[in-house]
Amino acid sequence: MAQPLFTQLYGLNSILGITRGVNRDHIVRAALESIAYQTMDVIEAMQQDSGIPLKALKVDGGACANNFLMQFQSDILGVPVIRPQNIEVTAQGAAFLAGLEAGVWKDTDALKALCVEDRTFYPNMSAEERARKYAGWKKAVRRSMNWMDAD
Repeated sequence: MAQPLFTQLYGLNSILGITRGVNRDHIVRAALESIAYQTMDVIEAMQQDSGIPLKALKVDGGACANNFLMQFQSDILGVPVIRPQNIEVTAQGAAFLAGLEAGVWKDTDALKALCVEDRTFYPNMSAEERARKYAGWKKAVRRSMNWMDAD
């Protein structure tokens, strides 16, 4: 059975490839994979614009607590994905800035020691499989475009 794909484009969601055998787990997986594919789209555009290849991706936020997503992200990007112990870094960053201003820390070098890595995910997917899956994603995105009139 083909894996369904979840696409999100301009606030519109699509799930492509649904068959009678698809269940809730397939939908959840498709939604998680769509996060990784959308990140790949952004990274690809950044690399094209900058000419600088991605060597690793540092992640944060609630979604990075999901090991499946982080492994799939690494597989699709073909680079290590590095997750910190503290995944909610927005509040941490605000505290660091306040602490720097108040003199709690001398400089940003003192803060680097406080940013501890939890886990690094390494790509396990072959380049051929990565290319095939990403091509399938792009095909699904193309098929989900222009189906609704702009008002």
